[in-house]
Amino acid sequence: QSVRVDLGLYMEGVKESEDAAAARQGLPLEAGDKVVLCSDGLTKERRGLSGHYVENQEIVSIIADSKPEQSANRLVKKALERNTNDNVSAIVL
Repeated sequence: QSVRVDLGLYMEGVKESEDAAAARQGLPLEAGDKVVLCSDGLTKERRGLSGHYVENQEIVSIIADSKPEQSANRLVKKALERNTNDNVSAIVL
């Protein structure tokens, strides 16, 4: 089996193409920027239901309103509350 790492920079907080996000690799960060590193258990599509375990706009809202450690905990908690069917982890920088 191979592992595919998604290194895209998703900037819009809404569904955008992987190609657009991948094209942003190398974009310099600026003061005040926040970065979310997470496993797919946080963002994958929900089986048998519409949407994702945690939607992009929810991620944007959560990290805007909390300190990094609190944001990471809130993101993981939200995915677990929605019964994610995969491991879930998150780091907010």
